Amino acid sequence: MTDITNNTLYLAFKNVNHSWSLIGCALSYGIVTIFGIIFNSSVIGVTYLTKSFRGTVNYLLALCSFFEMLHQFGHFLFVYTAFSGQNFIVYRLAIKIVMVPLFGFGGIPPIMLFIGIDRMIGIVFGEMDSKCKIRLYLATITIICSAFSLVYSNLIKPSIASPITAWFATVISGITLNIGAASNAPILYFTSTEYRQAFQTVFPFLFKRFSNKKTKELISEKDKEAQDDNQSRLTL
Repeated sequence: MTDITNNTLYLAFKNVNHSWSLIGCALSYGIVTIFGIIFNSSVIGVTYLTKSFRGTVNYLLALCSFFEMLHQFGHFLFVYTAFSGQNFIVYRLAIKIVMVPLFGFGGIPPIMLFIGIDRMIGIVFGEMDSKCKIRLYLATITIICSAFSLVYSNLIKPSIASPITAWFATVISGITLNIGAASNAPILYFTSTEYRQAFQTVFPFLFKRFSNKKTKELISEKDKEAQDDNQSRLTL
């Protein structure tokens, strides 16, 4: 790091120890990452435990969540360096630590492409399940996504030399991107009847608690309305 212009961020924070700017960004990433890992894990779990989810699109959605989950684990390195006050670690060590998250990140674009292609084929030609060898079809897609991930994680070198403002802009935009990456489970729950039923079956303790709370609220509202109605009648 000898180019002062291209290493403004490093020069600005290398001796700062704890920086509230970095800690704030890291905290945001950490919170989104925890929810993202939980939600994406739930998609994988629901797909595995629900016997009716054996179609090609179900597998591809679970594989997408798997890649998203691997990618999000990498943000914990940022959380650690910011909260420890270390702020930076040796580049070679950082690459070794985030190699698996980079593998996951590299698999996200192709798997999203294949999900779109799979749905387009399903709409035009009918469901894929009855017209192809599912294991060969899914294995081929998995291999292609994995190969793309390996190329990305080994040949593409992430840039670590950018001005401070550009870096913070990238971090902020990355938070919204990771919120999207964490939203697979909620989107499937609210947009798909089949997935909603599967989530409620696999996680009954969670949805039972919410349903009981909602029922109590409805009952209390009805009781209040009845009391108001009785009071108005007495007044008349």
